[in-house]
Amino acid sequence: MIPTSEVQARAQERGILPPVEEVRDGVYAVPLAMPFTGLPYSFSYVIRAASGELHLIDTGLDTDENWARLTDAFRSIGSSASDVATLTLTHLHPDHAGLAGRLRRASDARVGMHIADQRAMHAGAHFVEPVSANTVIAGWDVPEGRMEEVRDAAIRPVAGSPVEVDRPLVDGDRISAGDRELRVLHTPGHTRDTS
Repeated sequence: MIPTSEVQARAQERGILPPVEEVRDGVYAVPLAMPFTGLPYSFSYVIRAASGELHLIDTGLDTDENWARLTDAFRSIGSSASDVATLTLTHLHPDHAGLAGRLRRASDARVGMHIADQRAMHAGAHFVEPVSANTVIAGWDVPEGRMEEVRDAAIRPVAGSPVEVDRPLVDGDRISAGDRELRVLHTPGHTRDTS
């Protein structure tokens, strides 16, 4: 992971997750832990509209620690999970879509995802194919005694339980995030079975 700010660089030097950081006016990067993946964290981005509603890009792995970190981030900007109006998932991997179901239940947020990832989710795509799981996981520095747990998590369908998608997205679509507009760029190849 390459730090993109001084705050992130200092946290990386200390071996800790960086704090929530306002990277642009009203846009917050929330680092969420990625245990056993070889990477220290992924980001969820929170866009706070002038109206107070929140628009979230990605959710992080579905762990209680990440849920607490995400809801703490909301509180730190004077909001809560119930203020999330939209949730856009960049792709289906569990470090980006894992908390989607939990967040939707807490907020009734409208969910957007590329139609290829939506199809893969409903087809039960796996993060790691079961036949190659042991070989792939061997390079992840999994602690002694946790290999079976990590293997079980890695071969589950990538999104865990499918989340209801309100808006299937395609390349070029425009997404309203309060007073901002985002454009969908389809970049296939990172998520299995989504070309």
